[in-house]
Amino acid sequence: MAISDEYRAGKLAALTQLDIALPATVRAAITGYEAVLALPVPDPPYPGADRRAVTALADELARDALTGKRPAAPAQPLDVSPVTRARQDDQDALDRAAVARELRAAAAVVLCQVFSGENGRQVIAAIQARHQAIVADLVKRTRRLPPGASEQTALETGGQHRADFLAARDAVAELDRLREAIRLVDYGTPPEPDDGVSFCSAWERTGNLAGTWLAPAGVTTHGPPGSLEFYLSAARVPEYDLWLPTAAEQSARLAELRADRQAQRARAAAL
Repeated sequence: MAISDEYRAGKLAALTQLDIALPATVRAAITGYEAVLALPVPDPPYPGADRRAVTALADELARDALTGKRPAAPAQPLDVSPVTRARQDDQDALDRAAVARELRAAAAVVLCQVFSGENGRQVIAAIQARHQAIVADLVKRTRRLPPGASEQTALETGGQHRADFLAARDAVAELDRLREAIRLVDYGTPPEPDDGVSFCSAWERTGNLAGTWLAPAGVTTHGPPGSLEFYLSAARVPEYDLWLPTAAEQSARLAELRADRQAQRARAAAL
């Protein structure tokens, strides 16, 4: 289901909280978007300002006529400018409230548009570069940890063990945020995860991870993809290439993996 521009823009603006290099154009757009959101949205005026002005003017004229301040039937037409001003002020207030509301929606649309084209490609590259750097550090730390490392062992052991475990835990949380970020910017449709190969291709490039898929459990032997359990286990395997693809990159790689498997089955059948 497609998400609204307002929701997506809010998430895109939050990319400044990630440790990635955003293009200057994107940062400027996010700054402008946040400034628009900071503008107050005035409440619409209470209806009937012109009616109240008519009543007030009529009351004033009646009092003047009955106290002799002015004739009941003036020589010139009645001055209704107070009613005209009240009606215009009321309409101006309505317009200000309407524009303020629409301004937020328009800013969301423009911000989403800024993330298209070259800007979007640059942001995706920055997200993927950050993902690669985190994974590299995670692999190094995970391989220093003993199998079965947990928060409890980290607290009991302390030292480098504790530092590595806590850093790995924080890294997994950031990897999750980066995965959400690339889906927001890429805005493509990933392949349908209808089997282990298609599901695992979103997490690991070589296809080796797909061999650990447990159907119908819907997890790998390393645990649910994306979990701390998964990374602490999968990061130990040298044959894996943990990655963060765009929808198009995943689709292309999945097609290659399936073609390779089909070719392997054909060669096996020919023997």
